[in-house]
Amino acid sequence: MHYFEVTVKKMSNQVNTIAIGLSTTPYPYFRLPGYHENSVAYHSDDGRKFHNDSDGGVTYGPTWGKGDTIGCGYRPKNGVVFFTKNGEDLDVAFRVLQHTWYPSIGTDGSCELEVNFGDSDFKFKRARGYGPGSPLLSEHHRSFVALI
Repeated sequence: MHYFEVTVKKMSNQVNTIAIGLSTTPYPYFRLPGYHENSVAYHSDDGRKFHNDSDGGVTYGPTWGKGDTIGCGYRPKNGVVFFTKNGEDLDVAFRVLQHTWYPSIGTDGSCELEVNFGDSDFKFKRARGYGPGSPLLSEHHRSFVALI
């Protein structure tokens, strides 16, 4: 499994949507994840999931915003993509998606996000030790703050 989490620290009044998910390369910088071919995402404004879809997505989970932590996981053996909110599993979002995926985050306004690539302090406890770069990361905490 590969997994990462994003915590929303601040949102400006102009932010309508934050999208967290996975995409392949190259990916157009001007499209939110989930909207373009070979991308998936969970969107903050309506709680919908998107896969190659800019036409409205599919009902999936609750909305989210400032103070929430959203996780994105991928199980390459069966192509399952799932999301979490504040450490709670939201269940499978997509099945049988076999790509070389990259963590992807997009927003339509400015915000401050903390991105955690593992390992010991994931809110989703079953993912502790797993990150996007290797099957098991046991000694390194990898995170950064992104101002988008």
